[in-house]
Amino acid sequence: MSLKIIRVPESIDFPKEEEKILKFWKDIDAFQSCLKQSKNKPRYSFYDGPPFATGLPHYGHILAGTIKDVVTRYAHQKGYHVERRFGWDCHGLPVEFEIDKTLGVKGPEDVEKMGIDKYNAECRKIVMKYATEWETIITRMGRWIDFKNDYKTLYPWFMESIWWVFKELYNKGLVYQGVKVMPYSTACSTPLSNFESELMYKTLRQLLPGDSLESVHFNMIPEPKQNLVDTNIERAVQRMQTVIELGRVLRDRKTIPIKYPLPEMIVIHRDETYLNDVNSLLTYVLEEMNVKKIQLTSDKEKYGITLRVEPDHKILGVRLKGDFKAVTQALKNLNNEQCEKLIADGYVELVGQRIDVSEVRFIFQATGNEQYEAHSDNDVLILLNVTPDQDMLDEGFAREIINRVQKLRKKAHLVPTDEVDVFFSTSKTGDILRIINLYRELIETTVKAPLKLAESLSPSKPIIIQEVQELKGAELKLIITWRKDVELPASPWANVILQKLTPRFGATANHGNIILSDKDKNLLTVESLYKEITVLFGLYGIKFTLWCDGAEVKNVDNLNGKTIIVSPTVPEVFENRTNPFCKFINFINGSKTATLFLENPQGTLLWNKEKASKFASNHFGIQV
Repeated sequence: MSLKIIRVPESIDFPKEEEKILKFWKDIDAFQSCLKQSKNKPRYSFYDGPPFATGLPHYGHILAGTIKDVVTRYAHQKGYHVERRFGWDCHGLPVEFEIDKTLGVKGPEDVEKMGIDKYNAECRKIVMKYATEWETIITRMGRWIDFKNDYKTLYPWFMESIWWVFKELYNKGLVYQGVKVMPYSTACSTPLSNFESELMYKTLRQLLPGDSLESVHFNMIPEPKQNLVDTNIERAVQRMQTVIELGRVLRDRKTIPIKYPLPEMIVIHRDETYLNDVNSLLTYVLEEMNVKKIQLTSDKEKYGITLRVEPDHKILGVRLKGDFKAVTQALKNLNNEQCEKLIADGYVELVGQRIDVSEVRFIFQATGNEQYEAHSDNDVLILLNVTPDQDMLDEGFAREIINRVQKLRKKAHLVPTDEVDVFFSTSKTGDILRIINLYRELIETTVKAPLKLAESLSPSKPIIIQEVQELKGAELKLIITWRKDVELPASPWANVILQKLTPRFGATANHGNIILSDKDKNLLTVESLYKEITVLFGLYGIKFTLWCDGAEVKNVDNLNGKTIIVSPTVPEVFENRTNPFCKFINFINGSKTATLFLENPQGTLLWNKEKASKFASNHFGIQV
């Protein structure tokens, strides 16, 4: 039987041919047929990095998507079942950026006013904004993936699976901490990823040369203006960086953290210009190395410094083979002068072999001077005095306290310009208090806030965050508050929360407030307080217990400004809040004062200011 050979036409319309193939795949349901075909075969797991649906696909998505398609198709044809579900990244700044722009949100305060639940709901609405366009483009590029059975990173099961993967990596010792330079958003208090930087770039582009404001990729890299480059400054900065890096290595070698100050660092170099360059930037070296003083000198003999040489085993061992042992011994026998000549000449002849300076390691020894650690890059030599003294240890302790405060500020998403106060208490009156008093100026200047004893914290200070930490065998409690006082009720008051109970008879909220005194300024009894709470939340006929600070309320004397939990059983832990749940107004006329809550329970409006003023006048005899 003869086969008809179809000739390839001279010209091919590739886009039309692709469309024919796509139609053919659709007609035969090729993708789903393949999935059915491999259903009971071993699973091939493919970890995908899903895109945001708040933006349209670009070249990067298409390239990465093509590679993913090749990998998964190959796995399928090697006998695996490859479930390919399209995913949507619903986290991060792109979604929030769109919502902030639409709703006019300027910062965290606006989100709080709106309500986090409502803000999240608005974000969810737009995560699929361009889903149709994505499906059209991904399908057109010929990628086989399931859009109907997709996944979203906002699903709890997805987030839990990611944490599980991270935990497994951690348990296997595959997680490490690194450092990466990234752009930072002070408004959002978070680093920016590369695609989030693109938004920032469009703004900066207006200040730089180039025709397009749309993307950095549309403009050429500008030629540097060499006439503006100061080679002396560049050389000095490079040498400063070298000195700092060598010094940091010495700290690491002796496991001395940078927060602990050291008494002295010595920089030794035979060239006076090198020392002058370092001296011009000495302030930076002092700060980066955290040393008290730096000596710059060309006299290494003064500090008993000698050189010895060891071979680079990996390089010389491979090259010399049988002669390696003899050369190694010859290198070790070189004295200080011979080592210096090797550096100056760049090589040495030993046992009939030419040994290059790049094939050996130079080791500096501080003979008879054990207080110094030495390190060099074969050009400049650094000596670091690593002898600890009490001042060094005390200042290191103070810097540890600073570090704890700064971490707590960061945890509260505060920025350096936020005006806050820091209060503290400690379980022991020993070292922590001594160090704070000794280094108060350093601590307060660095954290940009006064440091005060917790016992001086007034109820009018709104607490932002508080935490108890272990430090040097003692407990250190840190409390960060806003610097400005907030107005509090003039009358004794308490917050009230329902737990394991439902408000009734028109009350709808679980949070409310109670004035703890009657109109004659007499404190309520526990029985009266119980009745007031019953009326407030409509709890008629229901048995409950009042709790405060983890204990059952037995008297009202110490409840002012605290939180009362109403529960039929032992309640869940709840931190005291320093300001009332409900809006209120104070009336003050001479020695007479009164407080009225404008809503109670939370969200239930009782008065406007005009009616509240009239009531205060009639009931309390306060003329407003």
